[in-house]
Amino acid sequence: MRVNRINEMEAFIIERGNVSLTELADCFSVSVNTIRRDIAELLKNGNIKKIYGGVMAVSSSVPIPISQREKANISSKHTIGALAAQLVQDNSTVFIDTGTTTTNVLPYLEKKNNVTIITSNLKVMTEIPHYPNLELVSLGGFYDSTTSSFIGASTIEALSSLTFDLVLMSATGVSLERGLTINSYFEEAIKRQLVQQNKGHVALLADTDKYGKAALFSYASFDDMNYVVSEKEPPREYMDHMKANNMVCIYPDPTQNDT
Repeated sequence: MRVNRINEMEAFIIERGNVSLTELADCFSVSVNTIRRDIAELLKNGNIKKIYGGVMAVSSSVPIPISQREKANISSKHTIGALAAQLVQDNSTVFIDTGTTTTNVLPYLEKKNNVTIITSNLKVMTEIPHYPNLELVSLGGFYDSTTSSFIGASTIEALSSLTFDLVLMSATGVSLERGLTINSYFEEAIKRQLVQQNKGHVALLADTDKYGKAALFSYASFDDMNYVVSEKEPPREYMDHMKANNMVCIYPDPTQNDT
């Protein structure tokens, strides 16, 4: 419906900061003329304004570039990647989510056999050729530079008929009240679908800095996760919650030195 598209478009523009008309047309699978009509309606809300060749949010925070996020907590991300790789079985199909933590599982899959990786994460796509033992299925869509991934209706449609042996998810914030949260409107729809279609096979990869924090959009409850992988033991209230809900928490053994 047009009303839904316009609402989604407004959230997308606010999230991105500024977007060209061509990008909007590609993302929403409509003509540029349709986009112009939708923009005319959105201008009445006062949240966006026209610029040459596109539109921009009246006020928006500048997202942290993914190149900068990749450099944060590198050691923790590698620890999480190594632990998450233990969940990957030979002859399995694994979805690797977007984010800068999930990519770090790849180096620890080099001894796995007959594993197929499905992803919309461009970084994963470019890294896979270094691991000839892994097969790659890439999902297309509209490229989002803020997450270095592909999003949009075509991405969601491609996932609608797929289920996986394991889904490795990321999050910007993790809390018992808000669940798993992110700042991307379109990522929320993709992540929500992945969790709903693969119940019993979902693992959250998140360093403990993300616990107790919440971003804009919630895509799943904490209880929806079957596995939680962190670089150290999560806070006690989370450990108690996981135990009560039969969730498996994976973190380094503190008695071992090689974490």
